[in-house]
Amino acid sequence: MKKIILSLFVLSLFTLAGCASAPVEEELSVEEEEVVEVEEAVVEEVAAPIMEEEAVIEKEESTKEAVEPVVEKEVVEKEVVAVEEVAEPNKVSFNLTGADFAFSQKVIKVKKGDVVTIVFKSNQGFHDWVVDKFSAATKQVKADEGSTQVTFTADKVGTFEYYCSVGAHRAAGMVGQLVVE
Repeated sequence: MKKIILSLFVLSLFTLAGCASAPVEEELSVEEEEVVEVEEAVVEEVAAPIMEEEAVIEKEESTKEAVEPVVEKEVVEKEVVAVEEVAEPNKVSFNLTGADFAFSQKVIKVKKGDVVTIVFKSNQGFHDWVVDKFSAATKQVKADEGSTQVTFTADKVGTFEYYCSVGAHRAAGMVGQLVVE
């Protein structure tokens, strides 16, 4: 805004000076020539600082545009983390039957991490299948009632006893071993 006002002021001064110093067909008197010279000197005196100021402003603006900001690029090292491949758990299933004081299978072997399903059916009497370490147990079923099942993850390594929890069946030898390798 300042620049525009200054430019208009300078332009009007030049216009006035141009009119005053415009060649006139008649000759000017010595006094008139002195007035014209004084007017030109005043215009130069007033215009020079304004022109210098404008030049400085233009130079500053062009310098601002020319100077690009210095951007420091930060080198970031990425930490590489070894990710162990997690295999999908192996799903295993066993069909067991219970009879008077015995299971159809005395030893069941699985691997740590396996998802184990026990499908249990009673051929004689009333039985169930239980393994305490994994909090896994089937419902109690009677012979010819169908089957029941339980699913659990074998997340502990070792040998664990499974048994029938009905009455004294466990004490009578209705037990087996779940081996988790």
